[in-house]
Amino acid sequence: MHEELHVDFLHVRREQHTETQVFICVKGLAPRYLRNMFRFRQHDHSMITRAERSMTLEVPNLKLSVSRKGFRYRGPIGWNKLDQQAKTSETLLEFKHAIR
Repeated sequence: MHEELHVDFLHVRREQHTETQVFICVKGLAPRYLRNMFRFRQHDHSMITRAERSMTLEVPNLKLSVSRKGFRYRGPIGWNKLDQQAKTSETLLEFKHAIR
């Protein structure tokens, strides 16, 4: 039925919304308290690797399962699953088209 109506499942829409909010934070368009929530993964060596070029975010190490349901944890997980084209989008509209 969802395919006939061209409607996404609710969990897919939630993931897309979370990824869109992370994109806004990464591009510096969100308030400072949200921008500071995410950091790109840093490496201890001077070589540029594929992981560094892929714009991978650090996933916080949270011990409580309740904390793993929050934006601070789920945002980087969803972002890291995106393809490179979506991560390097210049505008929000381009990004939204890339994640569909």
